[in-house]
Amino acid sequence: MSTKETCYFSHDANAKDDFKIMLLIEELGLEGYGIFWVLIETLREQQNYKYPLKLLSVLARKYNTTLAKLEVVVRNYHLFEIENECFFYSNSLNRRMEVMHKAIEQRKIAGQISAMKRKKKQEEQLKQLQMNLSESDSSERPLNECLTNAQQIKENKKKEKENKEKKRSVEEDINFLSHLRFDQIKNKSLKDLVHNFKQFEATGFTIQQLITYSADNKDYLLKEIEMSVSAGN
Repeated sequence: MSTKETCYFSHDANAKDDFKIMLLIEELGLEGYGIFWVLIETLREQQNYKYPLKLLSVLARKYNTTLAKLEVVVRNYHLFEIENECFFYSNSLNRRMEVMHKAIEQRKIAGQISAMKRKKKQEEQLKQLQMNLSESDSSERPLNECLTNAQQIKENKKKEKENKEKKRSVEEDINFLSHLRFDQIKNKSLKDLVHNFKQFEATGFTIQQLITYSADNKDYLLKEIEMSVSAGN
């Protein structure tokens, strides 16, 4: 038992008006009434709500009264029951404690049921959340796939455009070199370069091969050819 439960028991506010208590007060005064409550509180503190008669002398010394007065209160006013001349107990206290224990058990059961309901509700909420997330993923996946496909198409178009521009640039360079008047070039090394290009053009000689032949510097090569032609003019 907790400290709070050990110290508590229900107590009628009009207990003093019970005819047995009234007779007790009439004969023993308020001291007798006080002894009654000391005995009730002592019983409440026992595990089975019973107390040995042979220990009444201990209570008498502890609470500054006499064994005779304690025995009178226990035996003479039908406030307590005596069991085999060994223990005494209170039917009234036992009934109250039974009601209290039932109430405690009912609260305990209600708490367990409430906890089970909360747990079930949390599990249902978690399950619903997982379903919502799953549906969200399912709806987002096609969208992501569409975006990926669109990005791939855009990237392919970009590469295709770059390839076309590169091809057109190469074709323009080839066309420029193919139609270049050989006698307009004054630089001998460039003459040899262009001569070789024109010589092998018919056999599939490409601008890339010409660029490689010119130390991989196409822009520089074309610029030098243009300057050479301009100088020739």
